[in-house]
Amino acid sequence: MLWHLVKFKEPFKPEAFAKEEEKMQRKKLARLHHMATALNY
Repeated sequence: MLWHLVKFKEPFKPEAFAKEEEKMQRKKLARLHHMATALNY
């Protein structure tokens, strides 16, 4: 988060970071689901 603020010189927007965190959570869940399917769970 700090890296993004410094690199892009943008003000802090909590809703933008919450949206990205939700997106990462969905990707992680999809990856786990894919791995479980591959392992026949």
